[in-house]
Amino acid sequence: MLFACELDRLGQAHGVRAFAVHPGGIVDTQLAQHLSREELQSAVDDQGHPLIDPDRGYKSVAQGAATQL
Repeated sequence: MLFACELDRLGQAHGVRAFAVHPGGIVDTQLAQHLSREELQSAVDDQGHPLIDPDRGYKSVAQGAATQL
């Protein structure tokens, strides 16, 4: 995100623009191990399986990757 902001700032004078996208909440990755139990609570079901609900921002890995594509 910060790279895109700086690249956009530097490139504007030359007609070059840069953007960043947010893939949404993807809980079913190793990155989730860095979240607290409280942070994960709203993103997993009672059995601890990740919720897939794009309307609430919870996506599968494939859905999150599609954001950039």
